Amino acid sequence: MDTLPELSPFQRRLDELSAQMAGAVVLREPAAGGDVTREQQKLGQLVADYQAYEKVGIELGETRALAQDPQRIRPSRELATQELAGWSAAGPRSARPCCSR
Repeated sequence: MDTLPELSPFQRRLDELSAQMAGAVVLREPAAGGDVTREQQKLGQLVADYQAYEKVGIELGETRALAQDPQRIRPSRELATQELAGWSAAGPRSARPCCSR
């Protein structure tokens, strides 16, 4: 599986853009405001997709643990195993919200 880049530089830039949007410069220079808004929207979507991807990874790990936990009742383990099979059948891209568009 491909490794995703670190999110922190993107998040930092998004925070900078949000601060710029709150500043007076954007109000005085509408063209600059438009550029900032476009970049902010793109980075906002990237950050949201990244966070969704990480959440799916966590949920997948939890489901795997549930499927293998002998302390769980059998129906719970079977349900988790079926869910994992569904994710496997759908392929790796189904767990990638950023790539399913």
